[in-house]
Amino acid sequence: MKKQIFPSMTKDAIQKRISWILKNYAGGTFLEGMDEKLALALLDNHPNAAEKKGCGVKTIMIVDDGPRRGKHFEIHRIDGSHIDFSYRACLRGSTKQLDRFRLACRTAVKHDTMGFRDEALKGNPVCRHRGIPLTKENSIVDHVKPKTFNMLVANFVGKEGIDIDHVEIGGDMLREFIDQSIARKFRKYHNENATLELVYWEANNEECR
Repeated sequence: MKKQIFPSMTKDAIQKRISWILKNYAGGTFLEGMDEKLALALLDNHPNAAEKKGCGVKTIMIVDDGPRRGKHFEIHRIDGSHIDFSYRACLRGSTKQLDRFRLACRTAVKHDTMGFRDEALKGNPVCRHRGIPLTKENSIVDHVKPKTFNMLVANFVGKEGIDIDHVEIGGDMLREFIDQSIARKFRKYHNENATLELVYWEANNEECR
């Protein structure tokens, strides 16, 4: 399990500072002081940190690739080699843990989404995408764009300053938060921000993507 990126800052504060650095520092600038320490701490949380660091990090520079890629971080190693790294990959943690976190979030709101489905079915609904009458067997609850489920999870994580790599998740077939206070907070956030609709299952895989 990875350590907290920067103990004195929330993930939201880190993201804001990193965005400020990339916006205000000119290409070719080597980071110094607290900004360098922040970037190095961020690098420690990269899924491929060891590969990125190689023989060791000498410094980190801001590179400006213009319209193609914009500004990003570049590691300068002690042997003279260099390689870039994505701060977004560092902030979101490992993909597997992110997937587990999302599944635990779905578990937290399962009764709410199923309740929405059962209530919607009482009105003999028709899928607005396919024009097909919906039943319990052929329908699925969808989160209406742009507030997709993954976006709601990401916004919740940023708002609460959660380091998902430090969140304990249990269960095998059904993932759930060990700390149920996280489940309660996400359920409240979801109920206040999600826009749900019942759709034909194939529409959920195609039109609703």
